[in-house]
Amino acid sequence: MINIWCGFSRNKGNLALFSKLISSVEARQYSHAYIRYVCPISGEVMIFQASKGIVNCMNYEIFLEHNEVVKEYKIQCEYLQFQKFYKFKCQNLGKKYSFTQILWFGLKKLFQIKLWPKSIYNLIKNGDSEYICSEIAAVVCILTGININLIQLDQVSPSDLDTLLENHYG
Repeated sequence: MINIWCGFSRNKGNLALFSKLISSVEARQYSHAYIRYVCPISGEVMIFQASKGIVNCMNYEIFLEHNEVVKEYKIQCEYLQFQKFYKFKCQNLGKKYSFTQILWFGLKKLFQIKLWPKSIYNLIKNGDSEYICSEIAAVVCILTGININLIQLDQVSPSDLDTLLENHYG
């Protein structure tokens, strides 16, 4: 078995307005979701995430300089599941961060909408062309064998993902 972690964090900076806005809207102590894993080649602990405008990876120690970990879920996966995750990571590095999804999340929270009507969802969904942090983490959870029933993957927020993982792990 190989371990990876799906985690939730917040930015440490005093001027981290975006992070603070998301935390307050979500009514949680975190604003960001990420995947932590050990690189099978270098042995370095790495973070896979959607942030700073793109899907990216960074060294865990550098991540911790700017972020505070709030909670993590340990995911045990088989080698082939880890391989699927790693391939997905490599294929998606550099894809755009979906600022459109974040805007729609704000509207969804403001108007207390659970799921967008299909007509609106079809206008805003972007599939796998752009990602937000919780969406990319949810995809990794699915690839590593966690049964997450999501009707609209483009709409999973960090809070939604946390609740799904909490329910999965009891």
